[in-house]
Amino acid sequence: MADVKYYLMPFIAIDAHLLITFKIFSVTDLVTAVQFGSVDILTLALRDLFNTRFILLWVYLIFAISNAMLPSKSDRRPWPAFIILMVVLAVVLYFLGLSDEILQGLTRPAATVFGYLGIALSDAIGANLFFMLCMVVVEWALGRLKGISVVYGASGATKSS
Repeated sequence: MADVKYYLMPFIAIDAHLLITFKIFSVTDLVTAVQFGSVDILTLALRDLFNTRFILLWVYLIFAISNAMLPSKSDRRPWPAFIILMVVLAVVLYFLGLSDEILQGLTRPAATVFGYLGIALSDAIGANLFFMLCMVVVEWALGRLKGISVVYGASGATKSS
C-alpha cells in the first residue's frame, strides 16, 4: 500500500502542470485564438501570457515537472500485463457485442483527456525548447569566454576498469 503514492505521482504532476497552464498562464484565451485564427485575439492572449508575473519561474516549474514525471524502467514493468489485460477485455467485449456501446460512452471523456494531455505535452515541449536554447546560449558564451567547449557523446570518453 505504501507504493500507491508512486503510482499516483504522474497524475499529481500532470494536475500541477495543468493548473499552472490554465490558472497562471490562462491559456484558454490562447487556445481559443489559435482555434479561430484571430490575429487580434492571439496578440492579446500572447501579451497577457508574457505579462505573467514570475513567468520564468512558472516556465521552469513546467520544465521540472514535465521532466520529472517520465516513468523509470521499474515503473514501466507492469505495463505489458496491463496492455494484455486491456486487449483481452476489448476482445471479450467485442464478442459480447458491447463494443459499440462502450465506444459511444468513452468517446467524449477520451477526447477531453487527450485534449488536456495534448496541451500539457505542448507546454512541456515549449518549456524544454526554451531551456535548451538557454543552455546553448550559456554554453556558447562560456565557451567563447574561457576558450573551451563541451564534447557530448562517447567519442572522447575512455573506459576505466
